[in-house]
Amino acid sequence: MKKYVYLLLLIFICTSAQAQYRNLRLGVSVEPLSVSFMDSNTPIITSDGNNFSSSAFIKAEYYFSPFFSLASGVGMTINQGGKLVYKEGGDVWKDSELIPTSLHNLPQDVELRSSIQYLEIPVALKMRTDEIGKFRIFFEVPRITIGVTTRARGTAESPDFKEENQNIYPSMSWMNLSYGVMGGVEYSLTEDISAIIGLNWKQGFVDITDDSGVDARITSGTFGLHAGILF
Repeated sequence: MKKYVYLLLLIFICTSAQAQYRNLRLGVSVEPLSVSFMDSNTPIITSDGNNFSSSAFIKAEYYFSPFFSLASGVGMTINQGGKLVYKEGGDVWKDSELIPTSLHNLPQDVELRSSIQYLEIPVALKMRTDEIGKFRIFFEVPRITIGVTTRARGTAESPDFKEENQNIYPSMSWMNLSYGVMGGVEYSLTEDISAIIGLNWKQGFVDITDDSGVDARITSGTFGLHAGILF
């Protein structure tokens, strides 16, 4: 019952805000299933698997005209990351307290999977067409996302062992920066409420590790379905 009360309260707040600021639209959105990936800038660290991540956001759009707006918001992405093979092994997660401590001396060709949680703030220029019936086509480009690391877990695996749920937060950078693009359609449910659905791709361009264990630039990104409601 409480979740319905919260939803009605959110709709009321969004509707009230829109009434006061006619150029502002608020909403909520989710990315229920995205493919997340990691990569490196060195051939001794290679990608070998993806994660399935998900996100939830509160959205805000400020319209300069019926066709252009500044889109932003705040949300949480969980399980971003993927699996990398470290051909030379070593003390990859040097700053983390690992159990067992032998994980500070990893063998060659060890497989490390990271699962990272980010508090994210996307900022984008949104462009949309005039209405075609009840539909509009939209694009958000460029779309820059600031991600603040809030949690990170890792799994180390080789033919001889598998150690899961390691706290690798101390071995991660506190921030991720990504660029990307989103595209999709808006459908007018009423005069003031629209449903949105589209595809969202983002690619990180900064090192998400602290480099104290291995000197390499590790990046991550996602590609998936984006859906929501605008008021």
